[in-house]
Amino acid sequence: MRAPPVALAAALFTAGPAAAQFAEPAPTPAAPAKPEPLFQAPEPETQWELGVGFLGQVGGSFSSDLNTKDEITEINGRPVQILYPGFAGVGGGGGLSLAASWRGILALELDVIYARDNGKGDIDGQEISLAQWALHLPVLFRLQLPAGMVRPFLMVGPDFVIPGDVEAESDFVAPVITGTADPYVALAFGLGFEFLLPVENADLRIPFTLRGTYNPGLGDTIDDRADIDCVGNACAVAIKSEWQWQAAVTLGLAYYFHL
Repeated sequence: MRAPPVALAAALFTAGPAAAQFAEPAPTPAAPAKPEPLFQAPEPETQWELGVGFLGQVGGSFSSDLNTKDEITEINGRPVQILYPGFAGVGGGGGLSLAASWRGILALELDVIYARDNGKGDIDGQEISLAQWALHLPVLFRLQLPAGMVRPFLMVGPDFVIPGDVEAESDFVAPVITGTADPYVALAFGLGFEFLLPVENADLRIPFTLRGTYNPGLGDTIDDRADIDCVGNACAVAIKSEWQWQAAVTLGLAYYFHL
């Protein structure tokens, strides 16, 4: 006997919800991807570098000679002829260095160097020597190349010099020759290189410089170079060891902090 169509429709109607319980759920639609920003801000860069280190130096001290053979200086109302030779000598020293650098391009360096400055002169085979320990405080402005394992730089600035007691020796019996020096300011300049060491998690550098200084306060007359005092026929000459020119080679080791 054939079932009526109404009974078949009712069976399908009741079976639909039951079958839906065993059907797989519809997948959840994925969230739409966020669009890439039109502009990505750059990572912040290190603005300042602070370096501390030590250095050693070997240098020379020089003062030009004066042609005073035809010059007569009047001392206490009497004519006196003083011969002045040129002086030259080699010394050494060392100290500490502090440098602050902006983006590795502009830097300010302060050195504290204790050095042995000395020189010798000769007058007709008679030798005169001057020597002293001096504290040098150069304040150097640097313009440097900020990239690479070897970074060259130029530097210039004042060198504040505080001399110690002068040691003078002479082959002359008369006049009596001594030495003297007052604090002075020289112009310092030079060329340098920083060699970066391949050390992990540390910024270690080897600074190497070629330096020169010029003392514009030392004149070209005998009165500028020496203090002369005569009593009767006896004269004493105190030669100034405020050097006209100096040159030095420095080598050191520095550690840099990035701020």
